Amino acid sequence: MKKTLYLISTVLFFFISCEGSNFKLDKSSDTLKSLSNQIEETFEWTDEIEKDLLTAPKIQNSSNGRSKITTESLVFAKSELNIDAVYPSLSKIGLLNQSNLSEGQLNKIIDTCNSFISKENLASNFDVNNLYVYKVFEYKLNKKIEEPFELKKYIIGEAFVSEDIIQIPVKYFYELTDKTQSNKKTEVSNEYNKLDTSDFHLPSFEIIIYFTNSADSIKINQIEFID
Repeated sequence: MKKTLYLISTVLFFFISCEGSNFKLDKSSDTLKSLSNQIEETFEWTDEIEKDLLTAPKIQNSSNGRSKITTESLVFAKSELNIDAVYPSLSKIGLLNQSNLSEGQLNKIIDTCNSFISKENLASNFDVNNLYVYKVFEYKLNKKIEEPFELKKYIIGEAFVSEDIIQIPVKYFYELTDKTQSNKKTEVSNEYNKLDTSDFHLPSFEIIIYFTNSADSIKINQIEFID
């Protein structure tokens, strides 16, 4: 009973003390408001720059801000903007661009370049009046490398085409071999200019091949080394 009376008296005392305390409001909020008004009246404020842009609604991008570039979009852009094609280039042979050759010319040049590797039908690619050209080329090449070697791959640069001459730079990659393998035939892939990154670590040399350009045939009439 005493405990109950004590609990009731404690609760009543708490409420009476709260009621009599008359909580005082912190007037700091009034002070801050007056200070804010004073600053606003004192300083000169400039107009908002591009207010319409600042208040424009945000456009949600489903691609998270990234634009996907596809082959189709590049082709469309090139056709619409009339942008010239960009080709890679290599030192000494220039741009890897054969767009100025007809399909027939390019196929013949590829067959001829392949024959230097496979050593098949090589003589048939030379003009009958210039069969010695290959022997001179072979002599200079052997003197240049000075060790048994095997041509592996090649890549051709941009051709210069006139009415009677096609001048085309070619870069050949080769591997050194022993003497027993130096004269063996090498299989050539039909996939033109299919080079791996590792191929560019192979030793190489560059030449310019001059072809006669006629309606009847395209034949080699001169080969020069590019120093």
